[in-house]
Amino acid sequence: TNSSAGRFPRRLRAPAPGTCSMKTLRAIWDLLAPQERWRFLGLIGVNVLATVAEVLGVFSILPFLALAGNPSLARTQPTLRKAFDLFGFSDELSFVVAAGVVTIVAILLANAINMASLWYRTSFCMDVLSELSSRLFRGFLSQPYPFFLQRNTAVLGKELLNETQNFYTYALEPVTIMFARGLQVAAVALALVIFDWRTAMLATVLFGGFYGAASWLLHARINRYGLMRYQANERRFRIAAEALAGVKELQLFGREQWYANAFDSESRALALSGNRLNIFAMTPRFIIEVLVFTALIVIVLFKLLSGESFQDLAPALGVFAVAGLRMLPSVQMLYQYSTLLSASSVVLTQITKLFQDVDALPTTPML
Repeated sequence: TNSSAGRFPRRLRAPAPGTCSMKTLRAIWDLLAPQERWRFLGLIGVNVLATVAEVLGVFSILPFLALAGNPSLARTQPTLRKAFDLFGFSDELSFVVAAGVVTIVAILLANAINMASLWYRTSFCMDVLSELSSRLFRGFLSQPYPFFLQRNTAVLGKELLNETQNFYTYALEPVTIMFARGLQVAAVALALVIFDWRTAMLATVLFGGFYGAASWLLHARINRYGLMRYQANERRFRIAAEALAGVKELQLFGREQWYANAFDSESRALALSGNRLNIFAMTPRFIIEVLVFTALIVIVLFKLLSGESFQDLAPALGVFAVAGLRMLPSVQMLYQYSTLLSASSVVLTQITKLFQDVDALPTTPML
């Protein structure tokens, strides 16, 4: 194992704000093997299907809530009247019960499709992680011996195992989750606009404005702590590799305490950066929950003061409540994983360079 005691890699510069966009997506795409790119396109189709199911699942509750509040709609509303006559219902109560069963089935179907989408996405991401690790390992093994004389082999092992895992954690998984959840949030929001555009626009401005402001305010810090995490982890591996590879010389010259202090310092920096990134990702969740319930109460009071009865409000409030509860985890995940993705620039730069150094990038271009 090569050692370069006391020498650490130069500090990388933090990526500029806004770099995690099409450039990030292109870097991820370029690392995928051709067969994985086809699977990624398949993932898009699966997510579209899951999005349609999600919208149908949320809005299937609207007819049931309207019927539960006013069973006479079974005979007075044209579409419901056709269903009432077509299936030969004898009374309104039995029609309401049937509508409830249909709603449950629709929700079950939507969740089953979402589970299938989750399985496909998870399988895809883990297969990409496995393929990347194997391709990079084969690239290392194909290099001539002088390649290893110029590099610390312990660090190469770290890059093989750790950086491919970081690619999964900070780039691939966030991108696939954000795409799936983003589609669902956009589709449900659009359906809510069609259903009640005033209330939907109020909610969009409220939630979108909050998350947009949070993202703008925290972006520079997220980049800085993402860079700190990468550099601290890199130096930890180097310190440990050098100390353990040269333990005889280290003990001879009494350098144990120096290496122990250096390792402690980098470990604290790694813990600090990870802690900050987690806090930045999770904090908005607690604020947004307060906003959701506050907005719901404000909307109810506003409409009641405008002269609407609660019976008239119940179906619409039910739809917005269900949509909000379904969208809240998705919105939170969008913010959480966008935080991780913002910290991925250094990871993508490093792993792309590794694949270029060993000529392990895919040779068959697509798009």
